[in-house]
Amino acid sequence: MIKITESCTGCFACVSICPLQSISLQVNEFGELHPMIDQTKCVDCGMCTKVCPTNSPVRGVKPEAVYAAYSKNLEIYKQSTSGGISMEIAKVILSNGGIVYGTGMDGVSANIIRVDSEKDLCLIQGSKYVQSHMNDAMQHIKKDLEAGKKVVFFGVPCQVAGVRNFFKKSVEGLYLIDILCHGAPSRDCLLQGISLETEKQVVNVKFRENTKYCLSLTTSSGNVIKVPYRRSYWFNGFVEGYIMREACYSCGYAKTERIGDISLGDFWGLNIEKTALKHPYGINLVLVNTPMGRALWELIQKNVLFERHELAEAIPYNHSLEHPLSKPNEYNIFRKMYSEFGGAYAIQNAFRKKTRYIRIRRWLAKHEALSLVVMKIPKISNKLKDYPD
Repeated sequence: MIKITESCTGCFACVSICPLQSISLQVNEFGELHPMIDQTKCVDCGMCTKVCPTNSPVRGVKPEAVYAAYSKNLEIYKQSTSGGISMEIAKVILSNGGIVYGTGMDGVSANIIRVDSEKDLCLIQGSKYVQSHMNDAMQHIKKDLEAGKKVVFFGVPCQVAGVRNFFKKSVEGLYLIDILCHGAPSRDCLLQGISLETEKQVVNVKFRENTKYCLSLTTSSGNVIKVPYRRSYWFNGFVEGYIMREACYSCGYAKTERIGDISLGDFWGLNIEKTALKHPYGINLVLVNTPMGRALWELIQKNVLFERHELAEAIPYNHSLEHPLSKPNEYNIFRKMYSEFGGAYAIQNAFRKKTRYIRIRRWLAKHEALSLVVMKIPKISNKLKDYPD
């Protein structure tokens, strides 16, 4: 039987593998998905333990090659939040009759969805900074592979590890792309954060405007509420890493050795003196890790602008290539408040040194004339800007 601990990532692998459907994922008092086992059905076969990426870690490999890259297709490039490489990979799989799995937003809920046509790729385009639910995606991947289709799966490392364990070994025709992960707040935590911005029904949420973090909330009336990340209690908590799922602070996949065939992320910190690529809308970091990844990369090269780089250039600005987030000192207070008073209260009050500046930024946003004066004061202006210098 699976050992359920705070290191659970909520990847759905145990639910997907259980032959008796005795495991379900349910939201706990901290807003996180964790497995619940129906003891009347469980026969203690051990399959859930073997598939769990925490109890049975997947061994990673060091990247074979590192690239800075973005799509030559201007429409794809501008609509993407990094460089559009994921879309180019997805397009080449679809053009060969394959299937794409990635995270799409259903209102304010992030789920892994199945895409079988290029016109629907927009559903999985763009960054989502909240935990996506796998649901029954692994069973659908299995069916597609059995039908002889090529499949590419885009997910954060714990999800990719769950898929690898589900299939026990590398499967011909299954390409796994791990997305560099800063950490993932729960769906409930996002909902609590949204409630601090509006009481209206939100039907869509976006997290980026190209290279800028911005919480964009579309209400049922069609109005769009845009909140720069340093003015949002929830988004500031995400960027600074203090509202994540418990497991994120001990992630075993935040390291140089990668478990995807290709790893994708933002090439934060790319030295403009070391690149000839002009990238006004962002640029991807591409790590080619396996022979399958290399073959896939070769298929899309004609559609992208790219140049070779060293991994050492990316590590200082992508902590997940070296270590997981450090758990903040106030995290246990955050959890206690969350369970006792709810997520909205915890997000606002557990990290007072952080949120006092958010409160000031929010107040200044309502008093434009005073804000213009304050922003001219050198010692405090950068702390109070919506985006730091």
